[in-house]
Amino acid sequence: MKNSIVPATSFRDAAPAIPGTTDIAPVDLTPQPMDDEESRDGGAKLRRYWAAIKRFRWLIVVLVALGTAAGITATRFIDPVYEARGALWIADVGTGNGGGAYRPPELLPNGSWVQLVRSFAVVDKVVAEEHLWVKGKTWKDSLALAGIEPGQRTVPGDYTLWSDSTKGIYSLGEAKKGIFEHGTLGDSVGRSVGLAWAPTRASLQGNEQVRFTVVQPRSVSVDLIGRLNVSMQENSNFLTLTLTGAEKWETAQLLNVWMKQFLTTAGELRRSSLDNQANILATQRGSAESGMRDAENALQSFRSNAITKPKEYTGSSDATSIGIAPPQEGLSTEYFKNQTAYQDIKRSRESLQALIPSARQGNFSPDVLAAIPAIQSAPMLGSALKDLIEQE
Repeated sequence: MKNSIVPATSFRDAAPAIPGTTDIAPVDLTPQPMDDEESRDGGAKLRRYWAAIKRFRWLIVVLVALGTAAGITATRFIDPVYEARGALWIADVGTGNGGGAYRPPELLPNGSWVQLVRSFAVVDKVVAEEHLWVKGKTWKDSLALAGIEPGQRTVPGDYTLWSDSTKGIYSLGEAKKGIFEHGTLGDSVGRSVGLAWAPTRASLQGNEQVRFTVVQPRSVSVDLIGRLNVSMQENSNFLTLTLTGAEKWETAQLLNVWMKQFLTTAGELRRSSLDNQANILATQRGSAESGMRDAENALQSFRSNAITKPKEYTGSSDATSIGIAPPQEGLSTEYFKNQTAYQDIKRSRESLQALIPSARQGNFSPDVLAAIPAIQSAPMLGSALKDLIEQE
């Protein structure tokens, strides 16, 4: 029979009985028929599950209620955190070693760009531009604070500005110190507490009481730096920025302003670096030009000292026999003739240049031109000058 194991009779008979032992009957391994309930195992499991649910139904209801309440509480009292991400392409080309046009040196290495975007030179301007250091109690107060700027030593506190538009006066007070300043609208307000603010009647928009809170701008900058994550991989031109915040739109706007301010600061550094390079190159150019001028003067002096009177050629018969012809006669006479003509032209030019100022002033006399050697040696010019003198 299939799935049945029956020991063979011959095998059992062949095994001798061991004295002192008990004969063990063989186990019948023939499958027994299954009951109807066990054959429906799936239905039994479902019934057991349902019985457990019915037994612990109140415990399950309490746990579900507690979980729902905890979720609602978490959404009401736990602030969500949003992330705004941006990327900048840093294209800074260093000085080339090969030939070609001059290239300025690299402005900053890759690691320094991360330090620059997190520096106070960038973050402080972002805090001032977005007015993160001052906050109005109401939206009307925030509109009235549109032109306020932080000073060098801003004192934190809760301030109130009382104004009288009819009289054009104001009073400034602080929650702990009370009223400590009076003045006229349009003047500087809060200079003693580090505020750069000059409100007018138009800027206040009829708000006679402006309440606002001031915090230290540098502390706001430190908090922003802690919320910013900047990364730049080695040998990469991408600068990745991630800013976290509780308000998604304000966080995205703040990151955009941060990136723009970073580009502005980097541009100022680039212009300053280029100006320094231009000054260095101008100094080097002046030094090279001075050295070239000295070399030209030395060369001219050498040439002047090297020029000597040409000597008459006294050739030998050997030089004539090999084809070297003697120089033409009158070489030294021609040389001195050209030198004399050059000196005459030079003196004539100097004389004409000396007469130019008097001619512009109207004190020019044609008789003076007759004494110039160049005019004397030019018959047609001399004749024209003579006719002009006779006509005058």
